Amino acid sequence: MKPLKLFAVKALIVSLLSSIYIQAQAQSRWSVAPTTSLVKWHPSYYFNQSGQSVPDPTYGYSVGVMGQYQLSPKWSLSSGVAHLSIKLDGDGSNFLRNNYLQVPLYINLRPSLKRLSPYLTAGISWISHQRLKAFTKEDGHVRELPLDGVLTKFNYKRVYGVVGVGASYRLNNHFSITAQPIFSYKFRKEQFDVNNSDRYTVSLQAQLVYTF
Repeated sequence: MKPLKLFAVKALIVSLLSSIYIQAQAQSRWSVAPTTSLVKWHPSYYFNQSGQSVPDPTYGYSVGVMGQYQLSPKWSLSSGVAHLSIKLDGDGSNFLRNNYLQVPLYINLRPSLKRLSPYLTAGISWISHQRLKAFTKEDGHVRELPLDGVLTKFNYKRVYGVVGVGASYRLNNHFSITAQPIFSYKFRKEQFDVNNSDRYTVSLQAQLVYTF
């Protein structure tokens, strides 16, 4: 009877350890990644004092967080939310800043299981305008200008196709770093958009990935 009880205890311990291991493996499929990007939005236009449409260099940044699910050792899906801010220089000391909500959905490939690997991304990014702000530079200081009576939120919702090629470096079992140039292209041109502005963006994205 005692050998039977001992066998049952051992079987229970093995079962519990197996369950813990399986749960740990399942949990390791999930990652979270604070994400930041430097963005070049091209081309964008503004109207000068003569009423002419002039190309305007537009640069900005985005900050957000991404969640990632590991489909296999090499493939993963990721999505999240980010705040995208684009600066329009305009004329003189005044400039505008457009703020957007960005929701990406990517599929990623890390073709090598080594510590350092290429990292490829493809997918879509949905962008929605949130608010327009105006600023002026005075004596080296930047001050926000009131926009009374001016439309500050536009019905701007766009979908961009996204591709990226970069690198991923695994620091340890929980942390890794990814960096990659990202190219985004707007799927559809609006009829009123004569210049086809904002048709593509180029950005440099960096992530600190934490795997549970």
